[in-house]
Amino acid sequence: MELEHKAYMPVSDLIEACLIHLIDIAIVEKYRTPRWWLQC
Repeated sequence: MELEHKAYMPVSDLIEACLIHLIDIAIVEKYRTPRWWLQC
């Protein structure tokens, strides 16, 4: 059980990775998505 537990990332690291990924997507979408879509 101990080895399986260590295989997973800490929750904080996982959340941080997700936030960085979402920020990267938001930056790309900001320049690619039409302005009316952002207002929905």
